[in-house]
Amino acid sequence: MDPLSYFLGIEVNRNGHDTILSQRKYIHELLERAELSHSKLISYPMTTNVNHVLGDSETFNKPVKCHQVGGALRYVTLSRRDIKFAVKKVFQCMQSPTQNHWSAVTGIPRYLQGPADHGLRFMQDLGTILHAYTDSAYNSLNSFSDVNWEICIDDLQSMKGYVIYLGSNLVSWSARKQKH
Repeated sequence: MDPLSYFLGIEVNRNGHDTILSQRKYIHELLERAELSHSKLISYPMTTNVNHVLGDSETFNKPVKCHQVGGALRYVTLSRRDIKFAVKKVFQCMQSPTQNHWSAVTGIPRYLQGPADHGLRFMQDLGTILHAYTDSAYNSLNSFSDVNWEICIDDLQSMKGYVIYLGSNLVSWSARKQKH
């Protein structure tokens, strides 16, 4: 058998002893489906000066399209950690998307147009040391501000997260709301 090169929308490229998993073709197809392939490239997956909350603008008239693009973006997070936070933020209001949410959802694929061949890099590493890092952000209602990325405006829940490395390779990560 030939070495693995493409599986379930994930491309496997080898560069010397390193292996890179990317979703370049899947991202291109997503841009076509969302009718964004000729849209302007943006530098960041989401702006930091806007908080998306339920009912923040007029209801989006094609919620199924919003859900489809959002679901495809969740799949892209397998190889693109740089959009994980932005995808999580837009999914917090996905049950009733508004025009502002749709703008945020379409901003993520517009960002992906640029570095579409980026992905997860696994380096041949002789180190077998396991490193784990965690973070937790708790904000009381008294310290709540208009722009606060650690807390959800709709339910005032804080965030927690972790990353785990085996040698120099990231093998697991998570970020989620804390239960109070």
